Amino acid sequence: KLSELDGLKPYYELNVKSRNGGISDAEVSFLGGPGYRLPKIAEWNHACLGGTSSTFYFGNDTNVMDEYVWFNKTSGGRTHPVGEKKPNGFGLHDIVGNVGEWNEDLIINPMTGKSEAVLRGGGFNAQSYECQNDRMYKAALNWGTRGCGIRLARDAIGEKK
Repeated sequence: KLSELDGLKPYYELNVKSRNGGISDAEVSFLGGPGYRLPKIAEWNHACLGGTSSTFYFGNDTNVMDEYVWFNKTSGGRTHPVGEKKPNGFGLHDIVGNVGEWNEDLIINPMTGKSEAVLRGGGFNAQSYECQNDRMYKAALNWGTRGCGIRLARDAIGEKK
């Protein structure tokens, strides 16, 4: 919907099959348009690092973590509005902590053979080590909780004329 509001061809098309107080079953088609989408794992990681190569995007000193991240010791057990903590080197707020963020890539579970979703960034109830740049979480494709969120991505394209 946001893509359409911005006059862009959507990247996805969602065909809702059933709703029970929310979407309980749907099919997603990839249209490949220049609209908004979930970031791929590599894109999310690049955005998270914000130009650094440290364990956390704010460096390796966990003593300053509370200035940057909503996690189990700073969140009070809840999510917070984006932008209340310091941003990373690219100016992105809350890329770790606060909520885990869905990525577009799927991982095949070697035990079940089923596709699983990828979430990155820990969350408001995560421990400090779970907010490291390289942490990845697997989840069922229909899993959701108040600790999940999205960060939208879009391919760089030329200026509109």
